[in-house]
Amino acid sequence: MNWYLATEAYLPGLLEGMDLQNKRCLDVGCGQGVMCNLAAQKHARMVGLDMSFNSLQAARQGARELGNDEQIHFV
Repeated sequence: MNWYLATEAYLPGLLEGMDLQNKRCLDVGCGQGVMCNLAAQKHARMVGLDMSFNSLQAARQGARELGNDEQIHFV
């Protein structure tokens, strides 16, 4: 999962200090779902929206691998 740190090291900092417990969040242009997974690890319920079918497939696979697939719905 940490592959994104090579180019987007700022992402974890965006959620730092945020209480996302049981919050519902929308990530528009979610790409491969990095932000969705980071938020899900902080117990947010996420919807990831992207127009790229391939990105959504990768996002779903990543969420499954991380055990976040119950907390994230990709559209």
